[in-house]
Amino acid sequence: MIAAPAASAGDHVFWSNANPTNKISFANLDGSGGGDLTTTGATMNQPLGVAIDSAAGRIYWGNVGGAGKVSYANLDGTGGGDVVTGVATVSQPAGVAVDSAAGRIYWANALGNKISFANLNGSGGGDLFTGIATLSTPVGLAVDTAAGRIYWANQGGNKISFANLNGSGGGDLSTTGATVNTPTGVAVDPAAGRIYWANFLANTISYTNLDGSGGGDLPTAGATLNHSVFPILLQAPRGAGVPVVSGGAVVGATLSCTQGTWAPDLPASFDYRAAQSFRYGWSKGGTPIVGATSNLITASSPGSYTCQVTASNQTGSTAQSSTAFTVAAATSPPAPPLALASLGGLSVSPHSLRAASGASITAKRAGGTVSYTASQASITTLTVLKLTKGFRRSGRCVTVRPAGQKQAKRCTFYRAVGSFQHTDKAGRNSFHFTGRMRGQKLKPGTYRLTAIPTFAGRSGAARTTGFRVVR
Repeated sequence: MIAAPAASAGDHVFWSNANPTNKISFANLDGSGGGDLTTTGATMNQPLGVAIDSAAGRIYWGNVGGAGKVSYANLDGTGGGDVVTGVATVSQPAGVAVDSAAGRIYWANALGNKISFANLNGSGGGDLFTGIATLSTPVGLAVDTAAGRIYWANQGGNKISFANLNGSGGGDLSTTGATVNTPTGVAVDPAAGRIYWANFLANTISYTNLDGSGGGDLPTAGATLNHSVFPILLQAPRGAGVPVVSGGAVVGATLSCTQGTWAPDLPASFDYRAAQSFRYGWSKGGTPIVGATSNLITASSPGSYTCQVTASNQTGSTAQSSTAFTVAAATSPPAPPLALASLGGLSVSPHSLRAASGASITAKRAGGTVSYTASQASITTLTVLKLTKGFRRSGRCVTVRPAGQKQAKRCTFYRAVGSFQHTDKAGRNSFHFTGRMRGQKLKPGTYRLTAIPTFAGRSGAARTTGFRVVR
């Protein structure tokens, strides 16, 4: 049996079983067992190497038993079929790689010494132009979609080679310092700039740098290496963008932390590093906040807040921290505008009064009491106006009679006599009014008293009442 584990799909691991079994099998990563995948409708003739297209829910393999077929099965157990390969070479396809974004599957022809492809939409395929690259019993290949390259291992030539996906040719990688002895299967780590392979006869796992600077052998003490094939990379999550904190910028606001961005799996490269779970933590001024394990937090005091997101998978954990988010002390709301002072119940009692003859009040009764209610302590300006009769001319009443003319229509109006102020307390106010203004007693007639309260430089509504002065 030749085993070729592939990516985890739905928390499973898959592999191919060659003669005499001819099965595609899986096991659950949680340790609860496994089984064989239903492949009804697909060719099964010494399957070698598998690759998964998670988006399409399929697993692919090459049949090296002379059937000249690349086949697939649905991961939901509903069977499968054979890929339409058109004019592409299919001669002992040993190892496949799926580029789902480009809609292609690639395979290495161990007997035909070709790197070939087919379109996943069933429109056929062809052979890739590889230029001067070595092609000698290629077994196993991987695609670096970002770099636009495909890599493979040559068992016959003991070379690790590549070709450009745009058909412009390729070449061999420098493997100085690394063992290359019947290499079988490759896996690419584009971020680290490395490619790995398994040496079937030398029983080592080796690598080389993609920049041509050579490589080496991985330390594998304690691990079994016996005709090893088809390596796969399973790495801790790799950060691709730090989390971002947002929310209100004052104390009491709720802060929210995004998950950040993380590098996805690269199935075509056989490089698996996607995050499976996330954990949050917060700090203020560099000091961790105990118990803050949610993506939300209430800013309880001013300072510089930072969110840390730790992503984990079956291999390990990696953390990314946000940039600092500054929270300021809450500002006091502006004081509401002061209410305007107001008066109520303005009255002069008695309504008819006699003006005092002197500044001091004699025993003889004179004057009256002014009363009103103030909403708050304020200064009230009181103005006394006298009802006056006259003639109307130019829109107002005057007290002159034009010579030689008949008397115009007589009219009345109030004329200001004088003003004074009173300091009020909140509530009921009353004081004696002598009936004198500007040192003179008011003449008999009809009067009006207007009161306007003022507080903090703002005047309230005027209130008016009337009274009479009698002899």
